[in-house]
Amino acid sequence: MITGTIVYDASDLKRLQTAFGQSTALPLWAAALVMCVVGAVLGLGVTTLVQRLVGGPAVHLGDAAPWGALLGAVLAVTAGAWRVGKATAGPIAAKPQTVEIGDTGIRLVTPKGESLMRWPLFVNKVVQPGYVALRTEDNSWVLLRPEFFRSADDYAAALRIVDANFP
Repeated sequence: MITGTIVYDASDLKRLQTAFGQSTALPLWAAALVMCVVGAVLGLGVTTLVQRLVGGPAVHLGDAAPWGALLGAVLAVTAGAWRVGKATAGPIAAKPQTVEIGDTGIRLVTPKGESLMRWPLFVNKVVQPGYVALRTEDNSWVLLRPEFFRSADDYAAALRIVDANFP
């Protein structure tokens, strides 16, 4: 059994997306445009609904529909900007976890728990210079880089175990 410590960084997400052909996020300008349009449509809809419920214009600044659309767009873009700027938690931003690679599978251990991914669960392996990406049938993944192991020999031994159990 080979043991290492996994500490993922932001570049690892890009490696996984490349390895498994997953689409990347929209460019920031496109996401802002989409949020603006969605916000305008929602704002217009809410303004129209309030006008019909009240029986007249909700705001006495002329026609309320453009104001509702503008307010909806501003709120949606603000919410989107807040979400983009907020630090995200998840597998990429996870705290260090111990990885144990053996004949039964790959065990990941954190202070809060552990999981064992047995070799038959793996469905995809991508080997690239500098990393190996593995994916299970339920779309869980493990990325192994040489930096996660104590030495180059440990990394090579881990790759031999992976190749022997998941060719």
